[in-house]
Amino acid sequence: MIEIIFLTFFFLIFWTFTSNKFNQYDRKNRSTYNSLLHSIIISFSTLINLSKNEINCYNITYFKSYQTDINLSLFLSYLIIDTTHLKKKDGISMYIHHIFLIVMLLVILLNKTYHFCFSIFLINEVSTIFLNLSYIIKKKSLSWLYIISKILFVTSFYYIRIYQNYKVIDIIFGCIKNNDNIYYYSVSLLYMVYLYYLLNIYWSIIIFKKIINLFQK
Repeated sequence: MIEIIFLTFFFLIFWTFTSNKFNQYDRKNRSTYNSLLHSIIISFSTLINLSKNEINCYNITYFKSYQTDINLSLFLSYLIIDTTHLKKKDGISMYIHHIFLIVMLLVILLNKTYHFCFSIFLINEVSTIFLNLSYIIKKKSLSWLYIISKILFVTSFYYIRIYQNYKVIDIIFGCIKNNDNIYYYSVSLLYMVYLYYLLNIYWSIIIFKKIINLFQK
């Protein structure tokens, strides 16, 4: 736990530093650049972590490594910093998303289980890379790159956050059903995962409506 606290504190300083640097470069879009940097780092780190470790019941429940701790600390610290930069235009769903994940992460870290389980979902940040790129490219009026980036965002969002997440949740459900040792905590965690998935479904509906409106113009 001491390592987690230290790493989180270290990354809080790191994100504060990068935010200030981006603020000097582009004050209006500093959060976008910070989010892009975060999503790239966390996505590649998670891909490496998943390539080394199989998604099975033991790993989901009990496995933890230094790399997993780094990923979770990196993500937690970013959420804390980014929450302080949220604005009204970001919408209530973003506040819910950030606060919910911060609480969920703290519960997992305090209970010292399901570290790998949560770290699997960090792969969701792949879609955030393309979302941020779309926003930056649009500001620079690069139309073709913007379209490509948007297509990659939508594709990665539905494939990872909806399809792949559903498959992982199904595996987690099977693991929890057969685990009597920490059943009540596991079920509580599963409900939190379901709520997180529902939030992604809510966003997927918004994205789908925007796509429909685009074709109706």
